Amino acid sequence: MSCCRPKCRGGGRSSARETIGRVAARGVAKKILKQFSGTEVLAYVSKVHKVELSVNVVDYETLTLDEIESNIVRCPNPEYVEKMIAAIDVVRVRGDSVGVVVRCIVRNVLRGLGSPVLDKFEAELAKAAMSLPATKGFKFGSGFAVTFMTGSGHNDEFFMDERG
Repeated sequence: MSCCRPKCRGGGRSSARETIGRVAARGVAKKILKQFSGTEVLAYVSKVHKVELSVNVVDYETLTLDEIESNIVRCPNPEYVEKMIAAIDVVRVRGDSVGVVVRCIVRNVLRGLGSPVLDKFEAELAKAAMSLPATKGFKFGSGFAVTFMTGSGHNDEFFMDERG
């Protein structure tokens, strides 16, 4: 059993022993989805601390796993890789850590995936992501920026995005 004090480490449900099963299951699930339905799931680091890769820098249609996996920070843009590594190193030498944002792209999602009410695809995905110990926020589409918009303004933006 792990201690509840903030400085204690290891053990308990947040340990790597618990996470490794998810990692293995993810690998199997990705292969099954790709083989049987053509569904492809890609995730990359888009922000490290204050270094943020703009959304329009990445071409979601052509992005490949090889581009993402080509470096230690899993960022598909080589120019930003060096900036992100530098941002990590600045705090790492002080014995501290920084937060990151991971952007996920899913291509060719099966129509009707999930249940229509409580177990919608987005709900299941959010539940899975939020169950990871390090996750502190999760968003779809416009996400948290919607709090600064009116409903009609958001609807206009959504429809423009869908057409464009």
